[in-house]
Amino acid sequence: MLIDDSKTDNFYHEYILRKADVAQEIVAIESADAALEYLANPDLPEIDLIYLDVNMPRMTGFEFVEAYQKIKSPARPITVVMLPPTPSQRDIQRSQALTEIRQHVTKPLTVEAVREITNKYF
Repeated sequence: MLIDDSKTDNFYHEYILRKADVAQEIVAIESADAALEYLANPDLPEIDLIYLDVNMPRMTGFEFVEAYQKIKSPARPITVVMLPPTPSQRDIQRSQALTEIRQHVTKPLTVEAVREITNKYF
């Protein structure tokens, strides 16, 4: 799953994921609220990995993860990779308190980074 308020970033990152050939299905969503609704629906396909923008309007990436923790099913763990424009020490420290966040990768994604993440966590 891609969660980013930028249509351009979602389009490009979806292209990179397809080029890397690591996902059976890619869901791109432009708001954290819509992503939470999607993840709360048990009838939709399960998500294993989320590439998440840090800075979004209405709800930041961190606020999304905190809200997700309240609705998640223990049987459906999700790995979150944060996509900051530049990772800050503050963001990295904040991530350590949220177990779903496994890594920060500076935007834009690359095929090599996607393959490395896939190999590392799956």
